[in-house]
Amino acid sequence: MTPDQETGLRRFKDVLQKADLFELKFGEESYPWLSEICFHFSEMGGISREQTTGIVAVLSPMIMWRTNLEAAKLLIQSKGEICRGPGFRKNYEKALKILNENDLSVISGPKVLPFYKVLLDHACQEIVVDTHMLAAFNGVRSYTVDARRWEGSQIKQVADLVRIISEEKGWLLSRTQATIWITWKRITKGRGDQLSLWGSDGNKKLPNMWKGILSQIEKGKGQEEFRQIDMLHKTVL
Repeated sequence: MTPDQETGLRRFKDVLQKADLFELKFGEESYPWLSEICFHFSEMGGISREQTTGIVAVLSPMIMWRTNLEAAKLLIQSKGEICRGPGFRKNYEKALKILNENDLSVISGPKVLPFYKVLLDHACQEIVVDTHMLAAFNGVRSYTVDARRWEGSQIKQVADLVRIISEEKGWLLSRTQATIWITWKRITKGRGDQLSLWGSDGNKKLPNMWKGILSQIEKGKGQEEFRQIDMLHKTVL
């Protein structure tokens, strides 16, 4: 292991030690929840789960979860007639190819393709490495344009460290990655940045399965008390 990897491993472990129950539950349940929504979109639109998952994946870069899911839902519901949102135009073109031509070859890229595969099967061996994971690895608040040099050399390093930690903990790879990801957002930018995943009113739109835990944390309840709370309620956008 290189010195950079040793440092990155220590940083990831430090992040996980700071994770509260909200973040631990998010790490465990976020990918299954997103997969469930993709399945719901499939039933709603009468297309395959691979197509709906691909649409969500290709629309995901640089936008919040809620916006991502709402844009995908609108596109699928309208049979491609309504194609709008803050995503890049090329991403919408890819989404339309998936919807209209079942062309899954447009799902590509170092973040988007693993994201697609993990949404299809959260127990798979793929690891999503995005700008937040790279920032956590490097111990910086956010990923900058100057830091794009990280991508080529560090994506594999980050993935290797997630594998090491997952093996130590007996966790799925997706769970480890998601827990580091959401915890780093709070550590560097605060709880508000976490909730912004669900939009400007994220505190109101937070899925029920996490809302109760967050409410208890904000009231200063003890972590062990949360562990007795059944938070398996599921909601679909």
